[in-house]
Amino acid sequence: MTRDQLKLKHRIQHLVGEFNSLKCESSPHPTTMNLNIEDKSYNPKYNQDAECICGHPYHRHFDWMDNNEYCSCKYCDCDEFTPKGN
Repeated sequence: MTRDQLKLKHRIQHLVGEFNSLKCESSPHPTTMNLNIEDKSYNPKYNQDAECICGHPYHRHFDWMDNNEYCSCKYCDCDEFTPKGN
């Protein structure tokens, strides 16, 4: 999980906690939430030239200027790296 994802997870948990404390004033049943954040970290062992369904290679879905953070495809509107043929 990236640092930004961890920050976001903690912020969401904090907001849910605040919401629950406000809701408890009017209802005895707190709200629960399951938060799943998929880890899309750069994998240097993955085939860097593997082609996505968008036609661009794996490495083009990461920003090398930002510690290889996942950024979807930088060259088209593809939201997620999906290997061609899957």
